[in-house]
Amino acid sequence: MSILLDHIVEMVSMHDLQGNFTFVSPSSRHLIGYEPDELLGLSGYQWIHPEDIMIVQEKHLEEVRDKVKVDFTFRIICKDGRFLWVESTGNPILNSQTKEVEEIVITTRDINERVIQEARLRKNESLYRDAQQMAKMGNWNLDLEKGEFHVSEGIVTGKQIG
Repeated sequence: MSILLDHIVEMVSMHDLQGNFTFVSPSSRHLIGYEPDELLGLSGYQWIHPEDIMIVQEKHLEEVRDKVKVDFTFRIICKDGRFLWVESTGNPILNSQTKEVEEIVITTRDINERVIQEARLRKNESLYRDAQQMAKMGNWNLDLEKGEFHVSEGIVTGKQIG
């Protein structure tokens, strides 16, 4: 098991019901720059971007209250001070007799590049829409896979170039 944990890219951690680390895989070094023993016993909340704490707290409450797996995206503060977008999946571990949540296993992966690329795409799409409006033209798109035909407002309203 230790060989597996030494070579996975995702960080695996276990937390008590208050969110404190009880186990951290060695991949924490590569993901956020901390040695596993630097995190043990500390609250996972102290490494979450202040704007994202409420989202993570809501997901934590959901997985404990509803005893369900949850996925959530947030920014984590790395040891070098930079913020990194990550996606985590939390799985509650239930007591075999009481069926109550005893601890939580979380896998965390780096999605920083994906978030940056999605933001760039949204910006480019916005610029494209603005350019179409300024040029008083529209466009259409036929999605052959879905069998859908889409037209922009410029085509629907009949606005012409010039």
